[in-house]
Amino acid sequence: MEKVHDGSSDGIGNGYWLSNIIATNRSGETIVPVYSELYALKHSSEQEHSENSKILKAFETAEAELGKNFISVFDRGGDRKTLIEDHLHKGRYFIIRQTGTRNLFFKDKSLPLKTISKSVELNRDITVTKVKNGKRRQVTYHCGAIQVQFPKGNNKSWDKPCFSGVSTVALLS
Repeated sequence: MEKVHDGSSDGIGNGYWLSNIIATNRSGETIVPVYSELYALKHSSEQEHSENSKILKAFETAEAELGKNFISVFDRGGDRKTLIEDHLHKGRYFIIRQTGTRNLFFKDKSLPLKTISKSVELNRDITVTKVKNGKRRQVTYHCGAIQVQFPKGNNKSWDKPCFSGVSTVALLS
């Protein structure tokens, strides 16, 4: 065990880190566990020396089983240069909820993500049904995306296009 973030209290407590990959079918109706591992990096049996190396190992294992025909979705914890560059290098498809503190290349300029997001036209609507406490409600999001590139160092960028997206909640019913 080691000191880890406790999501239930927003504090630090004793525990283990978790790498967990699940998959769904295209409609999202079926969820399948793909990879799961509890670990403590400070434990003497661990070969890896960082959380990033554990995450990259989990992806290699998932790719061996699934191939490359999937899109990875991360929360803010996936917004790490090491992870993003590995995805770009290996040609993976991914979506990351950004922390908002990074610069990306937009129109050949390195700009803060918050500045770029002001240029995004919200030209798509997506309506989803949410169920909470047995009650169903429709939520519509106004969305848009703009092509950007990820920084590679020395004021250059990766040659693979990425997209930065923005959404706002439009309607609750």
